[in-house]
Amino acid sequence: QVTVAGLPSAAISYSPPVICIGQPVQFNGTNTGTSGIISWNWNFGDGSGNGAEDPAHSYLLAGPYTVMLTVSDAAGCTSMVMQTLNVNAPPAPGSISFSPGLSICAGGTVTLTAPAGASWSWTPAANTQTITVSSAGTYSVTVTDANGCTASPDSVEVVVFPAPQALVTGNPVICDQG
Repeated sequence: QVTVAGLPSAAISYSPPVICIGQPVQFNGTNTGTSGIISWNWNFGDGSGNGAEDPAHSYLLAGPYTVMLTVSDAAGCTSMVMQTLNVNAPPAPGSISFSPGLSICAGGTVTLTAPAGASWSWTPAANTQTITVSSAGTYSVTVTDANGCTASPDSVEVVVFPAPQALVTGNPVICDQG
């Protein structure tokens, strides 16, 4: 009597759904067949691979990649599945622009403008491209593009000088006839 075992079969999933350069991608191999998988062989499409069931991988260049997963069972049977994914470049970090300057007098303000993007997250808390501040401190922003990739330009330091104190000196007596 000949017994034919079921073939190994696997599926690929990954997260996050939008991938950016340098961001770790968590891959998951799922056994969808009837035989037990004893070997997982990943090819990430960029010349690197991994033998774990659920590896993480980061891409260094933008573009489409075809990920291949080859699985084997104890009988030596193999199966391969492929998944194409796209890796996005992050936005250019740019720089925070400011007007009139980063040093202001007490009571003054400075306007800080982040580079172009789809959304912004400032520290301290704000979520617009341009903010107006009057407090001393370090201000930073994370810019997110339409793909969900992020960049963080160098932070800026706002300095607030105290208002000068008016001091009147001289003879406090004023004569009418000089």
